[in-house]
Amino acid sequence: MTDNLSGRAIVAIVGSKPDPVLPDEVDTMVFCNGSIYLLDRPDVKPRETWHCITNSVLLETKYLAELTRPWLRDKSVDLLIEIASLSPEELDYSWDDFGYTFGDKAVIPNAEKGEITFTFMNRWFYWDLLFAPCPAREKVSAFWNTFWRRKKPAASTGILAVLYALRELGSDLGKTFVISGIGLANDGYEFKKQAYARGHICVDYCVLRGLARSRTGPKVYVTDKRLSDMTGLPILGA
Repeated sequence: MTDNLSGRAIVAIVGSKPDPVLPDEVDTMVFCNGSIYLLDRPDVKPRETWHCITNSVLLETKYLAELTRPWLRDKSVDLLIEIASLSPEELDYSWDDFGYTFGDKAVIPNAEKGEITFTFMNRWFYWDLLFAPCPAREKVSAFWNTFWRRKKPAASTGILAVLYALRELGSDLGKTFVISGIGLANDGYEFKKQAYARGHICVDYCVLRGLARSRTGPKVYVTDKRLSDMTGLPILGA
């Protein structure tokens, strides 16, 4: 992809949607869950690799995990961002079991997912929730949890990866953040290409709408026109 941001370091956060459009040159690529398969592509050569993944993928009975685990085998990343949905004693495998290695490791406890998510929310949350592309029952649930129960629902792993990258690298004004292969539609994953229902759509939509409105902090772009149309985030290179 040709872009008009030459001279700026690109941080690409990449999900598992089929055939993601990627920036030409990437300084840091943050893979989300099964999108680590992209490291097998010869044209994917980031200077630094991060991988944000929930550790429930190491649970034998976790649905879809059996499709994700093979892509972990013999991969090596600079930073593993482990979302600790489960405690180590609950898991059936370890990262070592797959020859998966990492230079550094950051752990996001399950209880902190909502805190990270709502750090990036703004006063338009309930307005955005009203127009979120998700069933009414999910909107009611999100409203009930946030307004009445004062809970902070978490975004999906992909959007948490975006927020983590913004938190850790967003103070560098020379970096531009690009979202690829992450969507709000039930259009499948690279390893399961038929339609598949995605969770967290309500909260994800509100987060992305908030990022689109932001007039402070780093600019966030997307490479998917449909996602741009839904959220208002600009397309890289447009």
